[in-house]
Amino acid sequence: MASFARTRGVTLASLIVGYMGYYLCRQNFSAAYPLLHDQLGLGRATFGAVASTGTLLYALGKVVAGPLTDSHGGRRLFFIGLFGSVVATMMIGLLAGGAGAGLVALFVLWSVNRLFQSAGWGGVLSVLSRWYPRSSYGTAAGALSISFQVGGAVAAALCARLVSFGWRALFLGPALALCALGVVLLPTLHGSPADAGLPPPEDPAPAASSPQQRQGGDSEAATWRGRVASLLSRPAFLLVCALSLALTLVRETFNTWLPAYFTDIGASAEVASVKAALFPLLGAVGTLLGGFVSDRLLGGRRGPVLVVFLLGAGVSLLGLAHPAAVAAACGLPLPTTALALTGATGFFLLAPYSMVGGGVLALDAGGPAAAATAAGLLDAVGYLGATLAGIGVAEAVSHLGWGPSFAVLGGLVLGAALLSVVLWLLTERRRTT
Repeated sequence: MASFARTRGVTLASLIVGYMGYYLCRQNFSAAYPLLHDQLGLGRATFGAVASTGTLLYALGKVVAGPLTDSHGGRRLFFIGLFGSVVATMMIGLLAGGAGAGLVALFVLWSVNRLFQSAGWGGVLSVLSRWYPRSSYGTAAGALSISFQVGGAVAAALCARLVSFGWRALFLGPALALCALGVVLLPTLHGSPADAGLPPPEDPAPAASSPQQRQGGDSEAATWRGRVASLLSRPAFLLVCALSLALTLVRETFNTWLPAYFTDIGASAEVASVKAALFPLLGAVGTLLGGFVSDRLLGGRRGPVLVVFLLGAGVSLLGLAHPAAVAAACGLPLPTTALALTGATGFFLLAPYSMVGGGVLALDAGGPAAAATAAGLLDAVGYLGATLAGIGVAEAVSHLGWGPSFAVLGGLVLGAALLSVVLWLLTERRRTT
């Protein structure tokens, strides 16, 4: 048992650190925008189009990568995505530019990078589903979600240190760091207990399983069509897809545009990258809290956590829509108020996002047999909506400004809170039947 616990701990740490590394070659793009704008004349609309194209390829890649992961193993797909991302990101630093062939290279290579990265999350979630029992899915998935919360912050901090070396360093440096990390993780990341010569995990509380699980998460058909058809036949899963679309759009808006927002209100490019790190850092705290509460205090119920946190996120976004009024009411400087509201949005938003965006609800629905397929579908739907976070938000900010754009996002999140109430009621009814 000691050997199992130790090996599982090393594997979980490898998953967290490994997926944090993915963000080195993802967060760098938004951090590079101020330099690409100043040094190469890359406009907001062009940058948004590049971001949206990459997001679209990322979404489409999820549809393919999820079933491939369930069929061929999470560890294999995780490393294919990691080293593919390294190559594509390094090529951007060497070949891309702001005009002509250099701009085409930026479009193509960023899309290729995002395509490789689409294999990462399904891979880590598939591995996690084999190391933990269902009764611990919320807590384990919450811990795993640290990877993309803190990963974004670590990547932003690294990018802040690289800004002074020019925009190419923002691609070459993270690519080299991710490559080194991948080599270190190769011997420590075990795809399943069987790969380490250990038995599967025992579930001390199987009665805590969700309604989705009782519909046959582990007994899915062996083919990808069977897994997909089974998932899409469940009304609760379709509601989660709708939530994923809304919350991924909001999350990707912040990931893409926070450095630009802070520079627009007076911060330097380096300071803007540091401030942007607060969003995922506080999101990590909220995610851990949400996963623990749903598992340990609510017996696997995700609905109450979704509703409460989304209401908080909606209020924070409406505050960002009127930061001057909030600053005057609180007696704080405007930059401090904007930063605090950004952190509050991260705290309240990223816990629900981590649940619906291919997180614990994907584990609940798919189990070990179809976790990656469920995560791939949820993420694909989410990132199809998030394509608007690039060119759509660029147009909104250009024509309306930041305040009205945040107000629209706040309304979207409050609408998601209402959908979460419906999901909560639906799952509670199924628990009692």
